[in-house]
Amino acid sequence: MFDKLIDTNTIGWHVEAPLHLDHIRNGDCFCCPQIQSHVSMMHAHLFGAYFGLMVSWTLYHSSLSRKAEKERSRPVSDMFAVLGTLFLWIFWPSFNSALIMEEDKKWTAIYNTYFVMATSTIAAFSFSIATSKNGKLSMAHIQNATLAGGVALGFSASNIQQPWIAMVLGLAAGTVSVLGMACLQKRLDPALKIHDTSGVLYTFGLPSLLGGIIHVILILTNHSQNLSVLGYSALIEVGALSLSLCLSLFSGLLTGLTLTCKLWKTPPVTKYFDDQVYWEFPHLAVGF
Repeated sequence: MFDKLIDTNTIGWHVEAPLHLDHIRNGDCFCCPQIQSHVSMMHAHLFGAYFGLMVSWTLYHSSLSRKAEKERSRPVSDMFAVLGTLFLWIFWPSFNSALIMEEDKKWTAIYNTYFVMATSTIAAFSFSIATSKNGKLSMAHIQNATLAGGVALGFSASNIQQPWIAMVLGLAAGTVSVLGMACLQKRLDPALKIHDTSGVLYTFGLPSLLGGIIHVILILTNHSQNLSVLGYSALIEVGALSLSLCLSLFSGLLTGLTLTCKLWKTPPVTKYFDDQVYWEFPHLAVGF
């Protein structure tokens, strides 16, 4: 989200991390103490996505309405991105189950994560071909939508007892991610005045909202016999989800407004997406 600013992106990262940690420790834990730690940790996807989108909205520049040349993907960058996706795909079950203490629930979360990741991958490949004009796969869809299922499942990984529920959730998350990037991104980004370079809204933002809604529905289903517990638990979960969303938007707005101050060195438009500030390039050295 901070690719637009070369000299201020590190500042944004250093602001986002403490804000999210403070939100987890003092936000959900203080306002909603009934939220389990592994569920609260899943709010990282929601918080990070909408924090970055709000910063992008604050720093929006009309010249970036079309994809800049240096922002375009290359075969080498695509290869490394897919390699990273593969590692994330393999180890995502450990992320969803890391903070779960009960042994049986931990294994349930691991199994459900593999189910949801498998079906989101199927949806990603299928809809990537379906939305392509020439019937070919899009690297952007494969890199992002294959992980959307793991994001959506995080809230309810240990609560789903039927594999088919996890599989349906994975299909829905993968479908939303691919269709969002293929059909909505070109129209929605200019309308909202955001520059979503990596499809964060469709990889983390929408799937995390979908997962939060499904988590509330599962709570309503599991406590359908006890109306008092049902209403209270659902209210707590909706409140925690709303708190994460509001804090991410508000803190992202403040961070973006801070980065627009003249105190920070803002690069010219010609230097957007340029890594020369941070990395050494031997072929650009004098006398090469």
